[in-house]
Amino acid sequence: MRKLFLIIILVLSQQFFAQELDCTISINHKSIKGTNTQVFKTLETSVNELMNKTRWTNRTVAKEERIACSIIITLSEGSDVSSGNYKGTIEVQSSRPVFNSTYETPVFSFKEGGFEFPYIEYDVLEYDKTEFSSNLISTLAFYAYTIIGLDSDTFALNGGAEYFQKAMDIATQAQSQGVKGWSLEDAKSKYNLVDELTSNTYSAFHDVLYSYHRIALDGFAANAKNGKTALKESLMQLKKIYDIRSNSLLLKVFFDTKTDEIVDFFSAGPKVPNKELKLLLIKLSPYNAMKFQKIRY
Repeated sequence: MRKLFLIIILVLSQQFFAQELDCTISINHKSIKGTNTQVFKTLETSVNELMNKTRWTNRTVAKEERIACSIIITLSEGSDVSSGNYKGTIEVQSSRPVFNSTYETPVFSFKEGGFEFPYIEYDVLEYDKTEFSSNLISTLAFYAYTIIGLDSDTFALNGGAEYFQKAMDIATQAQSQGVKGWSLEDAKSKYNLVDELTSNTYSAFHDVLYSYHRIALDGFAANAKNGKTALKESLMQLKKIYDIRSNSLLLKVFFDTKTDEIVDFFSAGPKVPNKELKLLLIKLSPYNAMKFQKIRY
């Protein structure tokens, strides 16, 4: 009986106390020639363990509730494997399921160039919130909290606030070290991203994340036309951000993540008046104008 009880406890702990992220990791090292590739496999394993085995929050999370995400680190020829100094890019994506469907909607898509970090094979990657350990660890922890914050925003209004603040703490700590990628002067830096996420100036962004996902997309199964109407109303709120700062990094990130999905939703299914929305989307993201032209009204 005692053995059975322990088995039940073990099963329950695996089901309900899993970590928050279900993150796929890929280290692309094709540009680096003539090197023992084992170090890259070790790096991939270490990054995987940091992202997926760290308890980032105090939440109780079931396995099926973990946030699906991916991180691709592409190393460039400028990397010096012998000294353990690497250069390249890091791409981060996350998604979440839509209620009563098999559809996964993209929530976050971000690519950072000029990513530099030190790593010696078998270095332990462990996040310590009290100190800056390395640019690799701080960057991964930053994206972990950003992913969790954005996902939380899609389920509850301003639900991600505490996690964005944790990401800001990491950014402030890294910026004090003078590490590349965290500078205020770089418009697309991690610091500027989280600065906008935590600023009351861009509160409309959090309103949009919630209404777009929880009200519009999650309502599609019950009534597609009402869902599409709610989606339109949500997107129209983005003008508030544009009016404050037309080149907002949050607007760029939003459209990098959502453009294809928006076009798909408004190019099929029940019709709703979309002329005003179409013109606004082209104004907000002229880079995607050709795609938005596919929207019918």
